[in-house]
Amino acid sequence: MLNKCFKGENMIKIETFCDHFNNANTYLITNDKDAIIIDPANNIKTLKKYIDDKKVVAILLTHGHYDHFKSLRE
Repeated sequence: MLNKCFKGENMIKIETFCDHFNNANTYLITNDKDAIIIDPANNIKTLKKYIDDKKVVAILLTHGHYDHFKSLRE
């Protein structure tokens, strides 16, 4: 799946962000120019610092609990 989202042959980086209030993790997968967010539960301002000028090509939700998608609208 990542091959379809990420074009080219760039190194992939995976970072984990923990929302300590809800005890939920958000995962950010990036390469040189693209980003995928999994379970956007954390403060979007923090994620934006790591996304920088990369294009968000996908947002994935693992399930429908609020603590896993509370930042989705942002």
